[in-house]
Amino acid sequence: MNEISEFLQNALGISTSQLDLIPRRNANNALYKVTADNGDTFAVKLFAGTSPQDRDRFDREAAALAFFKYHAVQHVPYAIAVDAKLHLIVYPWIDGPPSVEVNADFVIHAWRFIESLHALRTSQDATVLPKATEACLCIDALVKQISDRLARLNNNDVLEPEMLAPLLPRIKAQLDAIIADAAPRIQALQGLEDGSIARHLQTLSPSDFGTHNAILSDSGPVFIDFEYFGWDDPVKLCADFMWHPGMNLGGELRELARREAVRIFSADETFPYRLRLLYPLYGLRWSLIILNPFAPERWDRMYDAGERRSRDDVLKHRVESASKFLDAVEAPIDEWISNCPT
Repeated sequence: MNEISEFLQNALGISTSQLDLIPRRNANNALYKVTADNGDTFAVKLFAGTSPQDRDRFDREAAALAFFKYHAVQHVPYAIAVDAKLHLIVYPWIDGPPSVEVNADFVIHAWRFIESLHALRTSQDATVLPKATEACLCIDALVKQISDRLARLNNNDVLEPEMLAPLLPRIKAQLDAIIADAAPRIQALQGLEDGSIARHLQTLSPSDFGTHNAILSDSGPVFIDFEYFGWDDPVKLCADFMWHPGMNLGGELRELARREAVRIFSADETFPYRLRLLYPLYGLRWSLIILNPFAPERWDRMYDAGERRSRDDVLKHRVESASKFLDAVEAPIDEWISNCPT
């Protein structure tokens, strides 16, 4: 794109010989690999859209990168340039395989990175960072997010609504059942302020976190994409990591992630119990996130970011995936709830 080439030339003195759009499934933003005349390579992330939500994603990532650089956070790339007018960020290009293997080494590296962010929560400049996008600091916020997503999919402004017909009633039934058991137990826990986790027990969360947002460099995993970064409940961070469809963690790796999280957030005595209670609700939330492409604007954004599979194929695959998530949510409810304190 001419505007990217012009920015690189005017702001950084980089003359480009090649500009390639990198196809990425399920992406919100366009990513370009830039090859300069001298052979150097760069990554340019262009934040699509003009809505307040689109601007927010750019602002969050820019703020996170500045925070990381000031505190010399490891295992993240530092921005070479940030342009608020074009909504783009320039990074060094990181060579690595197209996917990171999901194994115990990655889980341990990932939670060590989270531990380093958690240690920075008491720094003065951390206090001005925003809440993470769709932060869930209490069960009411989580339930509202699930209900709102369900309502949007139940309206008439969705693609191929007939595909959703068998799935949405199952999600609603599970939501009602889990709330009936979990809500009173959460409210009975001590140490919550008006049902919300206290600020000193919150953590700095990448929010969208896992192998899908990591590059395996020669020095280990490098974590990228911080457009949802901010303060959040550690339970949400852990549950999202365990449920994320891009990870597809097996039982042993889920348990490893849980143990690491319990160790890191040990100052919060309620953490293990809230994780057990809220874990099925986060599974429901993910079953609905998987269905995002049914929203026309979300499908358009994915296409602009390089999605080239047919729309029908993508939507059918999403329904199948969401159904599997719902199967997993339905199976362990009794086990999770029975292991929680009364």
